[in-house]
Amino acid sequence: TDVSSNADTNDPRFTLANMTNQSGISQSFISGQTDFESFVSTAVTNVSSTSQEGVSFLSATFGAPFILDFRFENALLLSRLALFNDIDSQGLGAFQVFSANDSTFNVLTSLGSFTATTNSIGSFSQVFDFTDTTTQFIRIVGDQINATNTRLQINEIVFEGSLVDEVPEPSVFT
Repeated sequence: TDVSSNADTNDPRFTLANMTNQSGISQSFISGQTDFESFVSTAVTNVSSTSQEGVSFLSATFGAPFILDFRFENALLLSRLALFNDIDSQGLGAFQVFSANDSTFNVLTSLGSFTATTNSIGSFSQVFDFTDTTTQFIRIVGDQINATNTRLQINEIVFEGSLVDEVPEPSVFT
C-alpha cells in the first residue's frame, strides 16, 4: 500500500510508511488472507510512547484538515478499517473516508464520517465500518483530536479488503 499526505514530514523516524508497515502493532495483517475479525480481536499497539521512533507516522506542523491518500496494488472490495490511533491528542479525531476513481483523487465518493479517540498503550484498534466499495484508491480527510495541536500522529491503519474476482471471458462452444 502506497500512502501520501498533504502534511508528510519526510522525517525518516516517523514516515508515512510506518502507518501501513505494521511496525506499530503486535501482529501482521495481510488483506484478503488474514481473518479481519480475528486480527482486530487480538492485535494491539506495541508503541511504548508517542515519541518512539520507527513505529508511527507523525505529520509536519500543519493546520487541519489532514489528507491521507492510500493507493492499493490492485482493486479491492473494501468495507472497514482498523485504526491504531496515537496515544495522545495528536491522534486522528473526526474524519471522513472517500473512494476515488483514479490516483488523481479528483472524483470522490463519500463512504462515511467517523470520530476516533486516542488509543492507550497495548490497546486494540478502533474499527470503522464504511460503505462497501471496490476501488484501488482511498482518501481519509480528518482533524487531530485536539484542534490546538498542529500535528497528526497515527500508529497503524489496516483495511479489510479482498481481491475482486475478474469476470471470466465467455467461452465459445463449437
